[in-house]
Amino acid sequence: MNTSALETKLFTMIKSLNGYLKHFPRDEKFALVKDIKNVAYELVILYAKAKKQYQNKTTLQNLDITLETLRLLTRVAFEMRYFNYDNGRDENTDSEALRKYTYLANQFDEIGSIIGSWLKNTKG
Repeated sequence: MNTSALETKLFTMIKSLNGYLKHFPRDEKFALVKDIKNVAYELVILYAKAKKQYQNKTTLQNLDITLETLRLLTRVAFEMRYFNYDNGRDENTDSEALRKYTYLANQFDEIGSIIGSWLKNTKG
């Protein structure tokens, strides 16, 4: 398992996600934005635990569950049209919002694939 690839993808995803989240509506800054950020940072914490533990199947399963939670929260944001916002105002086109959401979804898929491979190759 190449943990450095996962680490790189996690950091790339978080940087992209944070860039998009800062444009969400102001009234979501302390609600959905905070939840999404907390879940994204939880991924990093679980990754660090999984990387350092000898028996880590449970941690990897939690990493996978946390990634799914992040996917769902991001989808909620997309469905609520928050990716259409720029600097707190609904200014982006639907195609721009879809581009941002699709980019993140692809990053989640790549991360999920690495986690799945790691899980598959883990004993115990």
